[in-house]
Amino acid sequence: MSNDDSDNCYPVLSINTADNIHVNGSIRLRGKRKGRKKTTSEIVSKNDFHHDSKEWRQINRVIDFENDHYTEIIKTKKGKFSTIVVSH
Repeated sequence: MSNDDSDNCYPVLSINTADNIHVNGSIRLRGKRKGRKKTTSEIVSKNDFHHDSKEWRQINRVIDFENDHYTEIIKTKKGKFSTIVVSH
């Protein structure tokens, strides 16, 4: 028997698989002042699917109930964003 590697030929089988997992989550924080029952502020950060455009968006929202102020920033995967600010 020779020590040549060509004598030991074995078939090679290679299988590659790939899966994509997309996880969507959200964070919601509420602020309160000592001695008060009502929420004074709220912060929301979440991924949201917009059905009309069929795309995922990142939404960041801040609500200040004490000063009657609302800010929302919406960012798409393509980098476009819009800002909504309401203050009374």
